[in-house]
Amino acid sequence: MVSRFLVVFLLLAGAAFSQSFVGFVDGYYGYNFNKPASGKNLYRNFDFNHNQFSLNYAELAIERKPGVVYTYSKTR
Repeated sequence: MVSRFLVVFLLLAGAAFSQSFVGFVDGYYGYNFNKPASGKNLYRNFDFNHNQFSLNYAELAIERKPGVVYTYSKTR
């Protein structure tokens, strides 16, 4: 419930205040055709789980576009 509210709020805030949301997700699905009984791939560093989705990295950035800059000049 809270996550839905947060997503709706961020989308509305982005439309109203000229913000942009940028992000990406890096993940993979690892499957071992030997089908190990333990569910672990031996002698592996990062992809040691068999038949499982893994999320490596996710990033979300909120960028606000610069507005108009007003300069004050004193003329007499």
